[in-house]
Amino acid sequence: MNTEYSEMLRRAEQGNADAQNNLGVCYLQGDGVEADVGLAAYWFEKAALQGHAEAQNRLGVRYRNGQGVEQSDEQAVYWFGKSAEQGYAKAQCNLAYHYHKGEGIEQNYEQAMHWYEKSARQGHAAAYYGLGVLYAFGEVVEQSYEQAAYWFGEAARQGDADSQYHFGFCLVSGNGVEQSYEQAAYWFGEAVRQEHADAQYSLGICYNEGQGVEQDFEQAAYWFEKAAEQGHERAQDVLEHNVVIGEDGEDGAHENIVKKSDNFERLPKGYYCKHLLNTVGEMNECPRCERSDPEECRRIWKCPSCSEFSCIHEECGFLNCPNCGSDMGDCVLYRIVNQNITVQLYSIEIN
Repeated sequence: MNTEYSEMLRRAEQGNADAQNNLGVCYLQGDGVEADVGLAAYWFEKAALQGHAEAQNRLGVRYRNGQGVEQSDEQAVYWFGKSAEQGYAKAQCNLAYHYHKGEGIEQNYEQAMHWYEKSARQGHAAAYYGLGVLYAFGEVVEQSYEQAAYWFGEAARQGDADSQYHFGFCLVSGNGVEQSYEQAAYWFGEAVRQEHADAQYSLGICYNEGQGVEQDFEQAAYWFEKAAEQGHERAQDVLEHNVVIGEDGEDGAHENIVKKSDNFERLPKGYYCKHLLNTVGEMNECPRCERSDPEECRRIWKCPSCSEFSCIHEECGFLNCPNCGSDMGDCVLYRIVNQNITVQLYSIEIN
C-alpha cells in the first residue's frame, strides 16, 4: 500500500470530504488499488452526505448505472439535484437529461431546458448537445435547425462525439447550416476517432458515394465493417447483402458496397433500395409503377414481412406494403437518412 493512498485513506476515515471523494475515484478507476465499484460508491456516499458536489454527481451516476449500488433512477435524480443546486455543471446536465427522458422523475421539457442552459453557461459540451436535441425536435422551444446545428457545432468543437456526428449530419442534409459534404466528412472523421458507430457508417457512405472525400470502396468497406462490429444494423445489412465471393472461395472485397443510384441531396425523405438492380436481381420493371427501368423509380423498397418489392410515389405516398399491408417503417435495410434532422439522445454523462 503506497504512502499517498495511506494518507488519503487516513484523511477519508477522519471525515475529509475531498479525500473521501478522491478515494472513491481511486476505487472506481483502479488507481493505486484494485478496482471495486462497491467501495467507490461507499466513499462517494460518505462525501455526498457532507454536501460534496462532485461526489453527489458521481453517486448519482452510480445509482443510474447500478454500479456498486442497486440501480435507481429516482436516487440518481435525487443526488444529481443536490449537486446541481450547488452549481456543478455535470450534475446540471445529468439532471436535465433525466427531465428530458422522464427517467426517475416526471418528464418535463421546461426543466430540461432550464438545467441544460445552466450547464451550458459553464461551457459543458454535453449540455450543448442536449440543447441541440431540444431545438432539433422543437421541444419547449420553437423548432430551429439553425439553433440545433449551432449547439451541435459548439459541442463538436469541444470533442463531443455524438455532437460531431450530428453536426456532420446537419452538414450533409443542409439543415441549419450550408450544405457541405467536405465538412460533413471531416466531422464524421472526428467522431470515428472515438469509435462512434453511426459516424463510422456515415463515413463509409461518404467514401462509397465520393461525397466530401475521394470515392474509395475499400475505405467504405473498412468503415462499414467497423460500424458492423459494434452492432450497427444498417452497416451489417449493407455488408451482408454485398459480399463478393473470391475465386478461392473465400469472402472477397466488398466492391461497390452500395451501388450509387442517386446522391443524398436528390433523395426524398422515405425509403428506397440502396442497391436497386444489385439486390433486386433480374427485376426488369418496378412492380408498383411498372416502369421498364427500375433506376427511374429510385424509391424501391422490400417489405420486411412478405419480401415483395415495391416503390413509393409522391402522388400516392403509401406507407404500407400493397401486398400484405405491413408498415414499411419496420424495414431497416432500405431506410435512407431522413432529410429532416433526426437525432438520438444518448446517455450524456458517464463519470
